[in-house]
Amino acid sequence: MNTMASAKSNNAGVLKNVLTFVGIVLILLNFEGALISPRKALNKFYGIRHENAIQVHLMQLLCCVRTGLGFVMLLSRTFSSKDRFKIALIAFFTMCSALKSMHVNKIPNSTFDLRNVKGKFGFHSTDMLEFKLFFMTTLLGIGIVCHMFEPGLFTKDKNAKESKKTR
Repeated sequence: MNTMASAKSNNAGVLKNVLTFVGIVLILLNFEGALISPRKALNKFYGIRHENAIQVHLMQLLCCVRTGLGFVMLLSRTFSSKDRFKIALIAFFTMCSALKSMHVNKIPNSTFDLRNVKGKFGFHSTDMLEFKLFFMTTLLGIGIVCHMFEPGLFTKDKNAKESKKTR
């Protein structure tokens, strides 16, 4: 029975699973642009077909950073609950900033609009980069809220033993 409880606790935690999922998605989306073909990533993500060298270089750097964030999120499975919470907050605010940037500085041929709630934010396809980012940001937000209600971080765990303070 004790083994079942420890196995159950290793897989428990909404935030652990959300960070793993979003990390894998980030890695898969950005690996090509980081290492294989940043020119193809510029076309796929932003619709830019006639790029210059600086655009390709910046796209490659951006994909490397996103891939790195994905690996940190994936590796957070081995971190403590408090560390996962910090990583999730950093990723959440980074992705919110990216969404705001995409709202202010529109991608060519994009209909994305944060103010257009009734029009589904201007999403006409799930292939849009903005949709993927919005989906991952929403998942992270839900994971953070669920994590705050789980025992252990902000509340006392029922099964935890109280440690005595030594002086």
